[in-house]
Amino acid sequence: MRTFKKLTATLVAVMLVLSMCVTSFSVAAAETSTETKTIKVGVISYVYDETKANESSYQVHYWNNGGLSGDVTCTALGTTEKKSVGGEYWSGSEQTFQMYEVAIPAEATGYKFHIGDRWFGGEGDTSKDTAVYVFSYSGDKALYATSEEPTTTTPATTSATTAATEATTVAPTTTAGEQTTIKVGVISFVYDDTKASESSYQIHYWNNGGFTGDSTCTALGTTEKKSVGSEYWSGAEQTFQMYQATIPAEATGYKFHIGDRYFGGDGDASKDTAVYVFNYSGDKALYATSEEPSTTEPASTEATTEPASTEATTAPASTEATTVPSGDTVKFTDNQNWGTVYAYFFSDTQIDIGGEWPGTQMTWYETNEYGNNNYTVDIPEGATKVCFTNGSDQTVNVTLDGTVGYYTDGSRTDGKLNVFGWASVDPTTAPATEATTVAPTTTPGEQKTIKVGVISFVYDETKDSESSYQIHYWNDGGLTGDSACTALGTTESKSVGSEYWSGAEQTFQMYQATIPAEATGYMFHIGDRYFGEKGDATKTNAVYVFNYSGDKALYDTFVEPTTVAPTTAEPTTVAPTTAEPTTVAPTTVAPTTVEPTTAPATTQPSEFSAYAVKGDITAAFKDSDTANVVTATVDLTAGTYKFIVQNTTTGVKYGRKSEYTDTATKALFGANWGYCTFTATGGTYTFTYNTKANALTITCDSSTASSFSSMKLKGHVSMALKDDGTGVIKNTIDLPAGVYNFGIADGDNFYGRMTTYTDIMPKSIVGNRWGFCKLNVTKTSTFEFTYDTNTKYMTVLPKSANDSNYTVMGDGFAMVLKNTDTENVVEETVTLAEGTYTFKISDGTVSYGRKATYTDEISKAMFGKGWDSCTLNVTGGDYTFTFNTKTNTLNVAKVVA
Repeated sequence: MRTFKKLTATLVAVMLVLSMCVTSFSVAAAETSTETKTIKVGVISYVYDETKANESSYQVHYWNNGGLSGDVTCTALGTTEKKSVGGEYWSGSEQTFQMYEVAIPAEATGYKFHIGDRWFGGEGDTSKDTAVYVFSYSGDKALYATSEEPTTTTPATTSATTAATEATTVAPTTTAGEQTTIKVGVISFVYDDTKASESSYQIHYWNNGGFTGDSTCTALGTTEKKSVGSEYWSGAEQTFQMYQATIPAEATGYKFHIGDRYFGGDGDASKDTAVYVFNYSGDKALYATSEEPSTTEPASTEATTEPASTEATTAPASTEATTVPSGDTVKFTDNQNWGTVYAYFFSDTQIDIGGEWPGTQMTWYETNEYGNNNYTVDIPEGATKVCFTNGSDQTVNVTLDGTVGYYTDGSRTDGKLNVFGWASVDPTTAPATEATTVAPTTTPGEQKTIKVGVISFVYDETKDSESSYQIHYWNDGGLTGDSACTALGTTESKSVGSEYWSGAEQTFQMYQATIPAEATGYMFHIGDRYFGEKGDATKTNAVYVFNYSGDKALYDTFVEPTTVAPTTAEPTTVAPTTAEPTTVAPTTVAPTTVEPTTAPATTQPSEFSAYAVKGDITAAFKDSDTANVVTATVDLTAGTYKFIVQNTTTGVKYGRKSEYTDTATKALFGANWGYCTFTATGGTYTFTYNTKANALTITCDSSTASSFSSMKLKGHVSMALKDDGTGVIKNTIDLPAGVYNFGIADGDNFYGRMTTYTDIMPKSIVGNRWGFCKLNVTKTSTFEFTYDTNTKYMTVLPKSANDSNYTVMGDGFAMVLKNTDTENVVEETVTLAEGTYTFKISDGTVSYGRKATYTDEISKAMFGKGWDSCTLNVTGGDYTFTFNTKTNTLNVAKVVA
């Protein structure tokens, strides 16, 4: 039993006389205490490696609620101990631990093992635990336990029963230590015939107990023919090169990958013993049993899950075949670049099927041929409808009718995104009336001609991209494809309306494309750059493409129709009043979706003007000492950029369809004159714009180019990054309010993270081909982009003259703390809606936290390195965070009006 030191009345009196704070006194008392408690520490050999280069930094961090905190270095005992850390790891087999010990103050109530800033396991409770066994089988694991087994145990009969039950639950058909063989078929063009990547074919496996690892595939030197279904190659057999891999029998799931490129969904190791890998569209894989099952589910079993009497009340039996989902998953293409996608399921009689709003988070499984990310999710039992959302924006509600996946085209109904099906589970089950409904005036197999007019400056006079002009077409039955445009060698003059060029006619280069007559929609694109909304193939047969503001297109008919549709054509009962539930989105919104009211998107700090550079180069202009003259500075690597100058208040864009290299002298820009082309040889460029004369001057300091890294910022923000010699590259840029997609580019490699941030991107790891980061800038500011090439961490922070290096990174909010007149004290005020927030404080390299919960205020709470997040419940309002960087103590005070 631990002995607790009792404070005497005399000591309390001294404490009051000296006016010491409770926290300071507790720390001092701990430091003078002579009583200690010994903690035994076992470290498995491969936590680091056999050289034990980091052994000198093995430490135990201790604390108590009175403010006691510190670290003690472990002392090696030179002995080993065998111990099992439970059946969850290594199936209960014993492992060898190198033994250490450490003495911590007896007053400590908790402790945690760490090596530098790498922390292991949960937290030890000193009133119960006297030993910690550290291992890193999956993540940074540690088991806190007593050194000696307890003298009493659970009765043997109960234990035996429990053990037996657990063993059969974990792996009913296998014995611990056994291996499962996975057959792997890889089609030749997943990579290419040289099979340069064959040595990196791997199966990644796991189970829910934290068990995880990779197994390399072994080539069998054989082939196998297999069809992966009518969805791909119309059911024709393909030839697969065969491999095999062995994974632990206790694994419950697995997935094939080549390096960081993963294929398909997840394999179920309790059912699937084979995976066939192909790359028809994105990174595809079919998980299946090696042998077809000899029996199928009896029909009587299925009938019990959907009683006919119940179903008849919501859907007539005659239509059931077309309304019940024929698959158990639904997919969604995130062409809105949400980054995180949820599926909210419901029915006519029940909401929140599968979870409360926003629903179930969908799982990414591929990036499609258009660069959009596809997601999948299981359909919960009872669901007949779904809508897709990122938690704030959302689609219209969709009836689950067997369509495999959906996408959006940007159009909206009542503020919600419209969705369209991109594939069908089994087109043969579609009712015969569907074909006549889709295209009533055409016969299947016929072609329809689409006239295409492209204005000269969509690209440029050289028409480098002309060969990739295409029409993408589709219908709701799963039809989809692309048709190349053929140049007619003619021009046509046409006005695209008074909204553009005040109704004046413009000259279009003419092309044409043929699409299937069954197509109901189409869209013009050049590679992955799509123009306009979408064409309705049942009404329009021409598209005029231009780039006035963004990527524009007008979908039109050749000839105006002589008659109009009768007013009675549309039925008055298109949408039954009972079809959609009125409670899809609950009225209570999670606090993480609330934007602070103190940072409206239109706010402009005084040093910034209303003008900005937009396009391939993005930067905000700042006011100068000269009237009507604004300037912007940006670092550019060698390359060609297109840009305009925009008045962000009026929205008017000023440009000039001319080309410049490195410099421009008083180039006259006009409203809506198109994009300027600028070729940079590399360096620091200053853009000076006269807002009265609409004249732009560009100067170049090429001497700065030598300090640039080979890696650069790419996307909506294009900027060179400067290398400080340590592998950390960074630079600052002035950005207007808006939304920016960006990443780090280095030759063919592109590093990003498909996550959305607002104003601050905390230290986040980015990976090659992980997609674009998205930054929502709520007000025009200066931002510093930092990328560590060693750790692959990226940070974006707003910068001002009095910014400190400390930031608050929270669940639903983030802010940079400002320097104050008091040494070592930084602070900032933020507006928070009522709710619960978790957060840590970071100095850019180390995070500080405290596993405690507060309401509305925090008083001198000590935060520790690597500690867990702090929780703050707020009633709503303005809150000032004040952090002492020397004592690591935090105050949070609600601002009283």
